[in-house]
Amino acid sequence: GSQVVYSGSELGAVTTVDVGLVTAWKYSILVFRSTPLADAVAEINRYRSGRIFVTNAALGRRLFNARFPIANVDGVVAQIQQVFGASVTTLPGGIVLLG
Repeated sequence: GSQVVYSGSELGAVTTVDVGLVTAWKYSILVFRSTPLADAVAEINRYRSGRIFVTNAALGRRLFNARFPIANVDGVVAQIQQVFGASVTTLPGGIVLLG
């Protein structure tokens, strides 16, 4: 029930986590509960080719709740557009701009 986030240069603080939520990826599912959209997009980008960029800071702070299969990770863009009314610009190379 605890997690530590680390990088090559630092070790973060120990935090309490929902084990089912943070291990859902092992079952090919991504789950977000009240996650700032910018943080959710950073996680989504780990599972898709190309990149999604949130170009509107206010949109990036909006809380995102979703559960979807990793195999359908590109479908999340349509969900974000529908739920938040975000504008979507698709560019070559799998680049998506959310504003």
